[in-house]
Parts: sequence; C-alpha cells; structure tokens
Amino acid sequence: MVTGERVGGLRDTVITGFGAYASVRTARWNYHAPWMPVASGNARPPELYDRETDPDELHNVIDQHPDVAAELQAVLDERVAGFVHDTEPTISTPAAVPGVDWSPRHSKGQ
Repeated sequence: MVTGERVGGLRDTVITGFGAYASVRTARWNYHAPWMPVASGNARPPELYDRETDPDELHNVIDQHPDVAAELQAVLDERVAGFVHDTEPTISTPAAVPGVDWSPRHSKGQ
C-alpha cells in the first residue's frame, strides 16, 4: 500500500545493463563487466572507473583497485543470482490440446 512514507534509504548501488554487459555504479565507482556469457565468446574484460577523480570515465583503474572490482563483481553476481535461474525441468512433449496435431508434417529423410 502506498502511504507516502519513505521506506529505507537510498540504494548504495545501481545496476544497469545492455546486452551481455552490466554496470554497477556507486557514489564513487562505476564497474562494467559481462553479466552473462557473450555469444561470440569474445567478452571485453571488466573495467573500473573512479568517478571522483575521473568523472568522464576515461581511465580504467581496475589494476590499481582489484579489491573494489571484486566487491562490485560480488554485488553483480548476487543480483544476477536473484533473477536468473535454471528453467529445468523442461517440457519434452507438447501439451495435449483437443483438435491440434503437434506431429511433424514431414518425416526426416523423406
């Protein structure tokens, strides 16, 4: 129910995504990394930007701050685990619908 009362405070992180890549943003840091396998197999390596010293995000500082990158990757992993799940078991046979024939029209090899 909407009461007009604020519940909790502001979020510590904001996660956005486009395609196979996500960004985890905090007040100071912006971390970019693949959040799922990249179809081509050629994923860009993760990047980390210090928004305080580099607001235009021109200098990747992931090598200087591996601890921050690991912390933000853990945030991303936890968030992804919350909405991505296995869909097994899959349905291997079509549903029985009266009047619908799901059999293939042509047999293989003919």
